[in-house]
Amino acid sequence: MTTKKESSVAVNNLRRIWDAKKAEIGVTQTEAARKLGWTQGAVAQYLNNITELNASATIKLANFLGVDPRD
Repeated sequence: MTTKKESSVAVNNLRRIWDAKKAEIGVTQTEAARKLGWTQGAVAQYLNNITELNASATIKLANFLGVDPRD
């Protein structure tokens, strides 16, 4: 179980990486969601810390963005 602080750090890292990579790989939340098999709302909820990142989502997003899941 992760703490609120750990979750916040993870989401801040995700947001930073997403902001840097979305233009680089040329995708919107909608396109990313389609490629990940999620809804655009699910992507937004992860990026805005509404839905807690679990290990599976972290790995899937990291692979999609081409980064190490520990980042």
